[in-house]
Amino acid sequence: MAGIAVECVLKYAVCVRENVIHLVDATPELLSKRGHDLRELLRRSGLGFAPKEYEMMRRFALLTSWDIGIRYESSDGSAKDAQRFLDAAVTFCQWVIQKRA
Repeated sequence: MAGIAVECVLKYAVCVRENVIHLVDATPELLSKRGHDLRELLRRSGLGFAPKEYEMMRRFALLTSWDIGIRYESSDGSAKDAQRFLDAAVTFCQWVIQKRA
């Protein structure tokens, strides 16, 4: 669910940038499979990482390792890996909201 939260907050950032309420009004193509591409959503949001935000770039790299298909697969992942992912998602979502507020 953390990966979906990241996707949603980036879609929010796209809407804020485009000054629209509904994502379809900003970029209809994001309603397709491209709408699950976190890198594309980040690009469309207009957000980027400053050189001093290396740690946030690292967190985003971890988040992009998430694939929507894993919702339907069993996982051999560890609790430690899950916690790292969750921490990265929470921190990234807060960063996006702060940048777009």
